[in-house]
Amino acid sequence: MIDYIARQEFLRAIDSEWEPSPLGRVAGAVPDVDAWLDTLPEFMRLPKNPQGEILAWQKNLENPVWPFRWSALESDLKVEAVAARRAVHECLSIYPLPQGAEWLRDVVIHTIAYRKIQRAEILEWAYSPDIPIKPASISVPYKDLEADFVNIARRMWRRRNKEISSKLSLRRTNTKRDIKWLVRWLNGESDSQMASSRFDDGTIRRARARIAERVGFTLAETLAARDDKGSQKRVIAVKPKQR
Repeated sequence: MIDYIARQEFLRAIDSEWEPSPLGRVAGAVPDVDAWLDTLPEFMRLPKNPQGEILAWQKNLENPVWPFRWSALESDLKVEAVAARRAVHECLSIYPLPQGAEWLRDVVIHTIAYRKIQRAEILEWAYSPDIPIKPASISVPYKDLEADFVNIARRMWRRRNKEISSKLSLRRTNTKRDIKWLVRWLNGESDSQMASSRFDDGTIRRARARIAERVGFTLAETLAARDDKGSQKRVIAVKPKQR
């Protein structure tokens, strides 16, 4: 079973540990993914009728499984979809991601879609897992201003994430610590380099293997077997942040 809280922690960790910032790379995909989202009948397009906008977003936010994900983009033949696929691929391609990281493509799409909800310039990670959790319904009087509705939409998204957090986290103990070890290891640090007086390399190795499984990653045997002195070097395009 996937631990979705561990996935959220993974997103936070890669932004703090990897350069260039993954969230910053997602910003480069905004124009193309935005253009694709605007071709979807399900997605709100800023209709002239405020009532139509409210009803469109209420339908989207109450959908327990967002239709805006990689599987839909991958099968779309429109010109906008071709450009969006290229943009999503390019923003993730430089990072040392293991097998099982396909869900990050959904994250890119959802992060950009959430930006459209907020009408915001600043991006923040957003992820709607493909799971049947239905958030509480919202009701917005038609007389409310657009800004009021956007605020309600933002609060609703956060409530939905909170519900996911409370129901689907398998284990919270040490999740942040173990995720950080995994992210640093993926970026080229060995277990012995991360070891300390509190945690030896064996403890770190076992912890990052467990958390990788909970996130849904499969660590390639050739990488997992790398000795702790770094004898099997990986070529990666990401540099570690200065400590």
